[in-house]
Amino acid sequence: FAIPVDVATPVIEELIKNGYVTGRPQIGISIRDITETMSKYYNLPVGVYVLSVSPGSGAEKANLQTGDVIIKADDKTVATSDELNDIKDTHKIGDTLKLTIVRDGETMDINVVLGEEKPSN
Repeated sequence: FAIPVDVATPVIEELIKNGYVTGRPQIGISIRDITETMSKYYNLPVGVYVLSVSPGSGAEKANLQTGDVIIKADDKTVATSDELNDIKDTHKIGDTLKLTIVRDGETMDINVVLGEEKPSN
């Protein structure tokens, strides 16, 4: 597939200058999709499973935990990481993203302040 040069050039310039692309909002989690099949097998809701939470991230400050399953973001149902990222990407660094999660069978809302995740050296 092709990427237009006017899209690629700023990304390349950021990578050269900073070593990463700045200005992208991050929740601060690693995730995995829970498909319909996995949902039935593991008795979890369809959604986005939190594998880990980055120290110091907005997710950690909001008390998002490993094992939580994200089922909504900004009151929109999410079944995949792509859907979660599409909603997250409508925000800016410092914005609050409302996540609806299931933890130990209980549904709750958590507000995460989005940060800018920088690569560790």
